[in-house]
Amino acid sequence: MLAGVLSYIPPLLDIFLVSVIFYFFLRFFRQYLSPRLLEGLFLFLLLFLLAVYLRLETLGWLMEKLLFLGPLFFIVVFQPELRRLVEKATTGILFTPSSRFSIEEKKRLSGILVEAADVLSEQRVGGLIVLEQGVNLQHLLETGVALNADLTPELLTTIFAPKSPLHDGAVIVRGGKAAAAACTLPLSRREDLAVSLGTRHRAAIGVTEISDAIAIVVSEESSAISIAYDGKLLHNLSLASLQAELDTRL
Repeated sequence: MLAGVLSYIPPLLDIFLVSVIFYFFLRFFRQYLSPRLLEGLFLFLLLFLLAVYLRLETLGWLMEKLLFLGPLFFIVVFQPELRRLVEKATTGILFTPSSRFSIEEKKRLSGILVEAADVLSEQRVGGLIVLEQGVNLQHLLETGVALNADLTPELLTTIFAPKSPLHDGAVIVRGGKAAAAACTLPLSRREDLAVSLGTRHRAAIGVTEISDAIAIVVSEESSAISIAYDGKLLHNLSLASLQAELDTRL
């Protein structure tokens, strides 16, 4: 009887692993592929099935060649996204997260960030702060100016001052310190975002789509404070709401 029960384990494990792979691929398609590209893939599949069913030799030959080159095209075009997807999926499983915060460090960090966001909002100064967590953001750190400075509200507000040479771009926080400023972030490709969202908001969403980072945005136009995580944006938060989100997400 035990042997009979054990015989079910391999097929169940097989189904589970295939389901996990499909889950991550579906998440990838949802986040990175535009509806038009998905329509194109569906049309290609429809033409391929039509060529096979009606035995259209020329169209079938063309579809076979495109099908052979399709995976290579997909890997070349979406190589950055695929790499980030693998990083995000394996963080905490195969790799040790680069940033782990104690309870005291969380309180200190959230207090600094809330105070800085309050000052920037009150002065209507735009700002973008990214908190690195499990996924390493070294490739984004290298696009900016290295600081490795102690994080304080005064430092953040000074960096984002309009006449500061480092105000244009993001500050990336690593291990409780301001690791770099004026960093360039990938913009979200999503087409369902509101037109009113500017470059800072799209960059905040973009970096959280490819990592588990948290991004805080202050709008210079409306002075609204927002937070982004996991590709989502919570807009126009109060200071208490920002504090609660940071306490939860860090």
